[in-house]
Amino acid sequence: MGAELAWRCSASEWARWSEIQLAENRRLEVEPGGTSFRVRAPDGEVELRVRLTPEGPVLLFSAAQIEIERTKSLKVEVDSFEVCARERISLSSQGDFEQTVARDLTSHCEGRQEVHAGELAITAHKGELVLDATDDLRVNGERVLINC
Repeated sequence: MGAELAWRCSASEWARWSEIQLAENRRLEVEPGGTSFRVRAPDGEVELRVRLTPEGPVLLFSAAQIEIERTKSLKVEVDSFEVCARERISLSSQGDFEQTVARDLTSHCEGRQEVHAGELAITAHKGELVLDATDDLRVNGERVLINC
C-alpha cells in the first residue's frame, strides 16, 4: 500500500502501520502508540520528527536547508528564542530594522565590532554613558563638541 492510502485510514487502521514508503526513497515511521512519527532520508538520517505531547506537537527538523516563504509576514511568539550558528548569522532588510528590548541588552564579541551608519546617535536617557578602553580612546571629527 502506498502513502496515499495510508493517509485515508481510520485511527484504528493507522495503529497497525509502523512504516510507510514515501516519495524519493524516504520512509514515514510511526512509533507504537502514535505519540511520535519521523521521516527518514534514503541514507537513514531522520529529517523530520514530530512528537505529540500534552502541551502540543514538538517539531524537529534535520535538513541541509530549511526555507520559509511568506508574502506578508512571519511572526514567532515564544517564551524564549535561541539561534546558534556554527559559521555565520546574517540579517538583512530592504527597509527599516527595529530592535526593541524591554530589559537589558548585552553584546559580546571576541573579535572586532564595527558600526557603520550615515548618521549615528547614542543616547542614555537615564544614567551615564560609559566609554571604557584599555588602550587609547580616539574621537575624530571635523569639530568635536562637548556639552553643547
